[in-house]
Amino acid sequence: MPHRLLVFTSSIVVIAGLIAATPAVDPTVDLFANAANYSGPCPVDIVFTATLSDDSKTVFGYHFYGGGFKTTKELYGYITESGSSSEDDDITVDAAHAGKITRSIEVKFEKLFPNGYTATTVRTASADAVVTCSAPAATPASGASGQHATVDR
Repeated sequence: MPHRLLVFTSSIVVIAGLIAATPAVDPTVDLFANAANYSGPCPVDIVFTATLSDDSKTVFGYHFYGGGFKTTKELYGYITESGSSSEDDDITVDAAHAGKITRSIEVKFEKLFPNGYTATTVRTASADAVVTCSAPAATPASGASGQHATVDR
C-alpha cells in the first residue's frame, strides 16, 4: 500500500510541475493617450498610459518610442496581484511637433517557473494623439520659468 501512495504522490508532483509551466494568462498591452484630440495652447503635456495584464508577479521590461520624440530608456516592473500594471509616458508637445503623434510601447514579459522553464512574450501597442496648437501658453510672470498647458486624465 505505501508503494502505491508514493507512486500516486509522484504523479501529482509531475502533473503540478506541468501545470505550473503553462502560463495561465496570455499577456496583453493596451495604450491610450489622455487627450486623443487636443486643441489649445501649446506647449502641452500629453500622457500615454499603457495597461499591462498578465499573471501576477510576472516581470517585464518596456520602453516607449515613436512620434518624433525620444525613445525612453528600458524600464522594469512587475505585474501586481491584481493581474495588471500601468505605466505612463509624458511628452511635451510644442507647436513645432503638433499634428498626429503615434506613440508605441514594446513590452517584454518574463516568467520563470519552479522547474526552470522561462516564458518570454513580446507585445507592442500604439496610440494616437492629434495636437492642434491654437495659441502659445500663457506668458509666465516676471522671473518665472516657462509654462505649458496640461491635460487632465
